[in-house]
Amino acid sequence: MRRNLPEHVYPRKRKGRVDLYFWRGHTGDPWIRIREEPNTPEFHERVSVLLKKGSPKVGLKRTPPVVLESGEKPNENTFRWLCLKFYRSVDCHLKREKPLLDACCREPIAPKDKRTFADLPLSRLTLKELKVLRDRKAKQISEVKPRGLLGASRSRVKALRRLCKWAREEGILDFNPAIELEQIKGPKTRGHIPWDDDDCKKFRYHWKVGTVQRAAMEIMASCGTARSDVIRVGSENVRSGKDASANPCKVLNYRRQKTGTEGTIPIPKRVLDIIAATKPVGFKIWLVTPLTGKPFTSAASFGNFFGDAVREAGIYGKNSHGLRKYAATKYAETGKVTAPALCAAFAWCSLSEAQKYIDEANRHKMGSELAGLVE
Repeated sequence: MRRNLPEHVYPRKRKGRVDLYFWRGHTGDPWIRIREEPNTPEFHERVSVLLKKGSPKVGLKRTPPVVLESGEKPNENTFRWLCLKFYRSVDCHLKREKPLLDACCREPIAPKDKRTFADLPLSRLTLKELKVLRDRKAKQISEVKPRGLLGASRSRVKALRRLCKWAREEGILDFNPAIELEQIKGPKTRGHIPWDDDDCKKFRYHWKVGTVQRAAMEIMASCGTARSDVIRVGSENVRSGKDASANPCKVLNYRRQKTGTEGTIPIPKRVLDIIAATKPVGFKIWLVTPLTGKPFTSAASFGNFFGDAVREAGIYGKNSHGLRKYAATKYAETGKVTAPALCAAFAWCSLSEAQKYIDEANRHKMGSELAGLVE
């Protein structure tokens, strides 16, 4: 609650504590932590400083432009020279690929060697050197990542592939050395842990009807929308349809942000009633932030918001994507759906993804039928 707090100061609950942040209220403006004790002279002085124009952390409505190069010009026909030419092309995604390739340029050619890959001649850029860049990132062990940074290694491989492909198309390289650069396969896991009925009951008990957290959970649990899609659906996505018995019903029609595939899935009247009772709620987009009443700026921001709600409800180790798996499992356990029907409902591109849920539901059912046969 914003009781007795100055303008532009908001509380945010994270990891079991409530911190105060300064926010201008515009999309793109930074959230600045205020560490002073509330309603003290130091607190009000800090807020007044942040309100002044020209503060280095206030008023940044967009990301600063990416600096292509600073310092001395690199030698021609070197790896750094190639990266700079790639940055200036239309095929390069600067915000995503420039930090990855810059990190490759800073890597030493050999351990304890002062020379870096930035000065590596293009004539020596082979598959062996690219594997060195890939493996070093994968072998970075830390307390948080005891198995290495496999995700960062995969991102580095993607950037190197795009760089070498572009250089071959432009005629800078005689061949593409990254065409055989494979990703490092990590250990097999179950992926995101799906929710179960007990988790849903616990969440519903903590978050009552009328909260944005409850509305988000009901939409994802019933319609199986991913976090990147649930922040984009609204009343304009609701259509009239017919169920298997030719009875009229309401369906949610949307296009997946990840693949562009269209999905159509029934949305129960109970969920629509919960959305109508939610405050605040939007029309074009249902889910809005409780503080500002504006849509979420990204799937990551919604993921942090919903993750805090999940932990506050006493559920640990599960996230929003587990609700998508929960919805697919509930449909598969009915035994009345086919793989193409699940693909149409959850906007999957391959039948094999849907068949996994059907096979798993069938195994559970057949395993339960063995009860009582052997004493």
